[in-house]
Amino acid sequence: MNLLVTLNITSICTALSLKRLQKSIYLRPTDEEEILKIGSRLKSSKSAGTDGVSNIVIKKCANNLVKPLAHIGNLIMKTGVYPMKMKECLVKPVHKNKSKEKPGNYRPLTITSSFSEVFERMLLDRVEPFFRINKLINDFQFGYKKGTSTIHAVTYAVDIIATAKSDKEIVIAIFLDLSKAFDCVRHDILLDIMYKNGLRGNAHDLMKSFLEERKQCVEIQHLDNKQTINKIQSKMKTEKFNVPQGTVIGPFMFLIYINSIEETIRELGGRAVLYVDDTNVIIKAPTLTEARNAAKTIIDKVADLYTALYLALNWAMIFNTTDTLDEINTQGGTIRVVKQVNFLGLTLTNDLKWKTHINSCILKLNRGIYTLTHLEGTCFERLISILPLT
Repeated sequence: MNLLVTLNITSICTALSLKRLQKSIYLRPTDEEEILKIGSRLKSSKSAGTDGVSNIVIKKCANNLVKPLAHIGNLIMKTGVYPMKMKECLVKPVHKNKSKEKPGNYRPLTITSSFSEVFERMLLDRVEPFFRINKLINDFQFGYKKGTSTIHAVTYAVDIIATAKSDKEIVIAIFLDLSKAFDCVRHDILLDIMYKNGLRGNAHDLMKSFLEERKQCVEIQHLDNKQTINKIQSKMKTEKFNVPQGTVIGPFMFLIYINSIEETIRELGGRAVLYVDDTNVIIKAPTLTEARNAAKTIIDKVADLYTALYLALNWAMIFNTTDTLDEINTQGGTIRVVKQVNFLGLTLTNDLKWKTHINSCILKLNRGIYTLTHLEGTCFERLISILPLT
């Protein structure tokens, strides 16, 4: 067993190089004007959670709802208690591919309370600026941050590799994938990390209340003998772990949870590019032996840290700029070598040429054009005018 598994919460935070921020967040009161602006930012969705209220209902009734919602929002921040009914969510299985008889071929679509979305945006508009102003979120985490996207992450990674190649260095890029990352987050660890980052007092109590005693049920639809669509819901089940998916503030909580990974990799001589739970570790060195040894050291350390955070590595692949590297054996297993890898929608090859990616894009476009061409005689004229075929 890895040493970090046996550590308590305080020791884990020490191992993650977490320092205590002296400042504490202040949750300023909200008002009707802010709630009205938040309501206008909601997507016009008809989907509703367990309370049956959709975003469209809130948007259309905003003028009547804004006063009580502002009052509830202030009570939430003052007492540090999140309403129980707003912690319930509805999970609908969406078929991905292959057989519909196998549960593994479905992905969960989580629908939360629309009222909760309003209050989560209210909280995020306070927590996110606090972390940004105090520079608490790593600069090389490109997911769920204002002003950054997959384009920034890919550009940064390719620039490191290209620069190293031009300097005649050996480059090894290790792509890590976490298995069900959001579902494995330990609340006690996350809350302790938040506390050290300045979320104390009512803010800490509120985050704890938001995470604890969350409930969910699964809803499925089926056709009966009369071809009528019936909805069936399971019993509510309490969640013990995870950062709630489908929520507004959940992804930001996950960024806080894994925020120290990049700093650890940098201290060991590597570079990291993170996009939420996608982690790319880049090692460059004058010789293949040095690059290989550094890669093994870093990946073992990262695996230990992920284990301490109760996150499970699903797979890892090595992309390198030389054809002489074989697989690397680590504590967690053998990492295989590939000549190309898909990174955030971009196909990277070890020669950094774009022919493979361009051909992939052409293939997708040709498939789309073929489909649209065969729909031309069957679709409404308006659809064809929106999607021209020439």
